Amino acid sequence: MQAAACGLWESGHGSGLNPAQVVIVGVRDIDGPEALLMQQAGVRKLSPDEATAETVLSIIGDKPVWIHVDWDALEPGNGPAAYAIANGLQPERLRAIFEAIPEAQIAGIELAELEASRDRSSDAAAIDCLLEIVWPLAGTRKA
Repeated sequence: MQAAACGLWESGHGSGLNPAQVVIVGVRDIDGPEALLMQQAGVRKLSPDEATAETVLSIIGDKPVWIHVDWDALEPGNGPAAYAIANGLQPERLRAIFEAIPEAQIAGIELAELEASRDRSSDAAAIDCLLEIVWPLAGTRKA
């Protein structure tokens, strides 16, 4: 989706974002050509170990933020996703990042890459986990 927002393919949702303004948090499985394209475009990448609230805040400064979450960025087992790649973000770390971003800076939120399994109880637990993560984005914070 970030590639479409930067005008690299037509998604039907618009484009024109400067790739140098994109920060991918929790990245860990990027193939060679994609990594080269990101590097050439100036996309900033943070591994799960680098992804802290302090680091994200230092990067975004006081600029507006569009949050796009692919749930497969989480450590496998925390949410049903088609791509389960080890060493992902821990739910508490992602929630801490969301808690730290000032509400006034959030321009939009997009949640993607959630794939239901055939196990209803597992899916229910995953949804509870995801809701706990995004709760700080729900506009219920005190000023």
